[in-house]
Amino acid sequence: MGRAMSVKGIIKPKLQSRPALPVGKRDQKGRFVPGVSGNPRGGTPGKRQFVTEVFQEIAIEKIKITIEGKQRSMERIKVLALKLFAQGTEGSAPASRLFLEYGFGLPLQRHEITGADGGALQILMPEGFSKL
Repeated sequence: MGRAMSVKGIIKPKLQSRPALPVGKRDQKGRFVPGVSGNPRGGTPGKRQFVTEVFQEIAIEKIKITIEGKQRSMERIKVLALKLFAQGTEGSAPASRLFLEYGFGLPLQRHEITGADGGALQILMPEGFSKL
């Protein structure tokens, strides 16, 4: 076993101070101050992500398909929509749901809150509370 060493007498090296950081962007430890972005200008406006571009190029590419014995040329995205529609009309609930949700949006959910008797709710205000 090695012998125990004492920390007495060991001179700690003096830490160099950090260079001054721009005021308002980072604290003394170099971390971003809350509420301040590290990328204030953001991304380039109008620039799309690479993957989005690739998917969109594939989606609008025209392909030849046969519908009811006739050869047609249409975009892949339209072929996909027709396939979803066909599966939905054949009874596929997931295909119907996808087609409707992506084509027309999610259905609105409305909630009506009533009292126990089905009438309007009674709102009780504490004493001294002014009218709304």
